[in-house]
Amino acid sequence: MAAVFLLAPSQAFAAIVPACTDWSQRKCLVDLTGNIMTWLLGITGIITVIFLVIAGARFMTSAGNEEQVAGAKKALSAAIIGVVIILGTFLIIKILKTVATP
Repeated sequence: MAAVFLLAPSQAFAAIVPACTDWSQRKCLVDLTGNIMTWLLGITGIITVIFLVIAGARFMTSAGNEEQVAGAKKALSAAIIGVVIILGTFLIIKILKTVATP
């Protein structure tokens, strides 16, 4: 999943600032804010994947200790909730960007 965020064309640093000549146009501002939010969501997606890996490693190395298993399950559920929130936010931003672009 992290590779998808890193390799997506909208993640390129050059794509963050749209080529606009008149910044009073609404389309330029919508493009700029949409690109920045997409870039930030990519970073948070990578961080969430890292948390998933760490929580999975904690679960695998708990060696049957009930307290460690409970902590690992809590961390896994929090990371999965984070993924759902990030994907939902990404979807909402794409929809708003499509609606707001003239």
